[in-house]
Amino acid sequence: MTSLHIAGNSNPNFRLVEEAFLKNFEQGQELGAAVCVYHNGDKVVDLWAGSRDADQSQPWSEDTIVNVWSTTKGAAAACVAKLVEAGQLDYSAPVSTYWPEFGVAGKQDITVAQLFSHQSGVCGLSEPVSHDQMYDIETVTAMLASETPMWEPGTRSGYHAISIGYFAEGLFQRVVGESVGEFFNRRIAEPLDLEFYMGLPEEHEHRVAELIHQGNKPDSLNQYEISAQVNFPVDYAMPNERRWREMGLPSAGGTANARGVAGLYRSLLSDLSGQSCNIASADVLKKALACEIENQDLVLEMDLSWAAGFALSGNIGLFGPNTQSFGHFGWGGSFGFGDPETGLSVGYSMNCMREIHDGDQRAANIISAIYQSVSH
Repeated sequence: MTSLHIAGNSNPNFRLVEEAFLKNFEQGQELGAAVCVYHNGDKVVDLWAGSRDADQSQPWSEDTIVNVWSTTKGAAAACVAKLVEAGQLDYSAPVSTYWPEFGVAGKQDITVAQLFSHQSGVCGLSEPVSHDQMYDIETVTAMLASETPMWEPGTRSGYHAISIGYFAEGLFQRVVGESVGEFFNRRIAEPLDLEFYMGLPEEHEHRVAELIHQGNKPDSLNQYEISAQVNFPVDYAMPNERRWREMGLPSAGGTANARGVAGLYRSLLSDLSGQSCNIASADVLKKALACEIENQDLVLEMDLSWAAGFALSGNIGLFGPNTQSFGHFGWGGSFGFGDPETGLSVGYSMNCMREIHDGDQRAANIISAIYQSVSH
């Protein structure tokens, strides 16, 4: 038995999810975490437990939020879809149509869909920048726009771990005259009442959990990983600073809880089924979710299927057994996804970051329990 208190509630049919969530804590894998599941639009799991600080003096509460790293990319992809729905952007159009400065050094024909499916060849910077320089979005965006692709655009994917956030900022500033975060907060999060922020308002600072990191990064890195993940010197502690949360970089700077992440995918599934058009129509979302490339990603060095901003579950079962499930994982463990086949919308947030190559099984445990629950 354990003295850990799991708060919230879950449908009895999804008790396996609660058991998996508890087991992750019992095995010493968690500090604080939350999981939320919608099934056919109904909330069936909404649980949280643990501590939101390293000293374990502050309990994780119902309204605790935390940086979710690349899980943010799913929200950014929803923003792109909303611009396509409004006729302000076209997935098949060259990025240079909207952003002429981008169309240099062999990048003139790269489409919006290719950019957001990590095929531009500019997975990062050719030269490193400092922590402080990363906060100068305009300068870094200009640096990236002038880069020469590391491979022929449109032929391979190389995960734009950080760079896609700056590319998105450059595009949105030219198309709508505001940041991706401003657009997301105003046009998606607030109308849908999502606890998901891309650029955290100061009044919510008291709710934020502290990130810690346990585990080791890979020993050796290839040239693509260096460009994407080293030349942008991101470390786990940056989101513990106000300026990172305030910037809300759309590739890695979202602050949310599991409920907010799951709620985003609940809305996307509703739109995809034609029941609503909160974010985009079913026709636009089908374009957003079309597989743009399936290959061994040059940065992540694993087989991946990329759509326009979303990762697809594909044949590797990234988000469970159904190939058309779509979403995104975040560094250290967070994730969110939607499954059109089963009507599942899932969000998971936590503050103890672990590495998959070190054997982090928390997400796999929870996802397995969710699908076991649905199949019963």
